[in-house]
Amino acid sequence: MLIQMAEMPEYGDILRVPENRKCSQKADEDSNFAVFASYVEIYNNYIYDLLEDINENRADLKPKAPQSKTLREGSGRQMFISGVTEVEVKSTEEAYETLWKGQKRRRVAHTQLNAESSRSHSVFTIKLVSAPLDSAGEEVVQDKTKVIMNQLSLVDLAGS
Repeated sequence: MLIQMAEMPEYGDILRVPENRKCSQKADEDSNFAVFASYVEIYNNYIYDLLEDINENRADLKPKAPQSKTLREGSGRQMFISGVTEVEVKSTEEAYETLWKGQKRRRVAHTQLNAESSRSHSVFTIKLVSAPLDSAGEEVVQDKTKVIMNQLSLVDLAGS
């Protein structure tokens, strides 16, 4: 489902990078790159996946209630949320549509200071994954030790 730009707030200046600020170097041609986004909400000590498919666009199906996700510890003592939806995004526009899809599902309420004040914490995560290509430059090398993953998490705290 594509979200019409008219439905979204205007953040055009945030998304545009001036030509003189763009990276002039080409990406490593010996690697394959992918970008993934996820968006979770922490509300009343439960973790909800804001990108999870909940049948909201099907008239014949009743939307299912969101299920809390589980926080786990990985082998390297890193914490992660089990079963969270990660969406591969191929452009800035797709990343913004993904952010907006999750943003519409957040719990907000009216206060005297804000028309919409968040009632929960939320974390929008962007992962950049790179994996080397074989010597012919056609297939990704299937070696987990060669895969590099970088992550940027943007956090919105409740009441902000």
